[in-house]
Amino acid sequence: GFSLYVRIQSYPVEEGAIEVALEQSPDVSLAEKFGYYMIEPVESERSLIYYPGGLVYPDSYIPNALDFAQEYQVTVYIAKVPFNAAIFGIWMGDWIAYREQLESFWVGGHSLGGIAACRYTNNNKDTVQGLLLQGSYCDRDISNFMGDIISVMGDNDQIINRDNYEQAKSNLPDTVKIIEIEGLNHSAFGSYGLQKGDGENEYQGNPWGIVQRIH
Repeated sequence: GFSLYVRIQSYPVEEGAIEVALEQSPDVSLAEKFGYYMIEPVESERSLIYYPGGLVYPDSYIPNALDFAQEYQVTVYIAKVPFNAAIFGIWMGDWIAYREQLESFWVGGHSLGGIAACRYTNNNKDTVQGLLLQGSYCDRDISNFMGDIISVMGDNDQIINRDNYEQAKSNLPDTVKIIEIEGLNHSAFGSYGLQKGDGENEYQGNPWGIVQRIH
């Protein structure tokens, strides 16, 4: 019953969004694997393990990830987390790294997925090269983390708890790159429509596309 409730409440990918993105990203392949999606450009220079937002189907992030992978030569692994809640699937980072034989990589996530990525980073500081937060924050103190951290936030985001977001900045090192995008809401990091309670999205670009510092 709980599983059915989760499926009903979760946001699916917009119809046709993946097909359009595949047509626009001819140099990128998409594969569904056991527990995750793999988005791989012809030439890949780095890897990103990605945790989806809470109650959002993981394939909702494929369109933006396809565009991002093609432009910046990043292989993206989108985790399929239990109950569409990344907090229950933090271990998926280890699973994907093991399956793909990744020795070092970035981790990232949207909303609740960003919190999961932060917790994974906190427990794997030797293998995580960097952390990407999208409409999210760290609820663990990783101020001594030596890798790169990029935090992307939209000023039309009406979902995130702003007080928690501001307070959690102290959990990040001084080297964090914080990017706030005018007109961007919470939902536009994926392709699942407008999340209930969110502001309208006025940003026309791919919000993944401003993180070219990933290396």
